[in-house]
Amino acid sequence: MAIEKIYVRNERLWKVALVYLVISIVLFVVGMGAGNLFLPLVNVFIALFFLVLAIRFRALKITCEGKVFLLVPDYSTSMLVLKTPDGRVLLRKFFPFFEEMELETPCRALKIKAIQRRFGKVDIVIKAGEREIRLP
Repeated sequence: MAIEKIYVRNERLWKVALVYLVISIVLFVVGMGAGNLFLPLVNVFIALFFLVLAIRFRALKITCEGKVFLLVPDYSTSMLVLKTPDGRVLLRKFFPFFEEMELETPCRALKIKAIQRRFGKVDIVIKAGEREIRLP
């Protein structure tokens, strides 16, 4: 079983950022006609920033026996999602804030623990055998 950290795209944030970018570009064009360019230009840069954030979500790629699974933490709902690369969800579990949880994957069991930091930040520590991976 091979485990590695990868980046995945958050589809919900990606769609919202694209809509915000389209609205910002329309407001920028209207602002060009009115002579006010500063605020619409700031909106375009904020939309681009959201697009970059949507691409940089971290996940864990689990490969075993020719099968690939993704373990993706969803910080907005405090859930771990185990899914296939085509998007089919196999399992959803809440973050184990108080104790270490054993998550059964089709390959083997993973030990998972959530560590709370200041300001609501959560680190997910995943142990697979002797290897330990931390997803911020």
